[in-house]
Amino acid sequence: MPTSNIIDKQVVIVRTTAAGALTEKDQLEHKRKVMNHHPFEAGMCGLSDVRGVKDIQVSPKGACPMIQIDEKHALKLVSFKLAILVSRHLVFGKARMYRSLTEKNVPSVGVFRDHPEALQWLGIHLCD
Repeated sequence: MPTSNIIDKQVVIVRTTAAGALTEKDQLEHKRKVMNHHPFEAGMCGLSDVRGVKDIQVSPKGACPMIQIDEKHALKLVSFKLAILVSRHLVFGKARMYRSLTEKNVPSVGVFRDHPEALQWLGIHLCD
């Protein structure tokens, strides 16, 4: 799955896009990369645009390592707001599963189908 990350310290947002098939391995690699990236700081927010994901192969059991990473970085993530932008029903359901599984570590995860609504929830105005 091709992914890209931009950490914008001016706007304090981690912007991620993903397309194609999303596997557990891809997600875990992405999570590690974002959490270990030097500019990432507590108080940042995230916009994960997965509208291009056509298939998601992440089970509740397979999400456990990602949740463990969230647990490890809980102090950074307690104030982190993550908006997940989706277009497909399956991806919407998996994003809500992630939100449910990690809510004690990342209490502010929103799942949206509308880009402006996600940005408004984050409290951010971006010029794309």
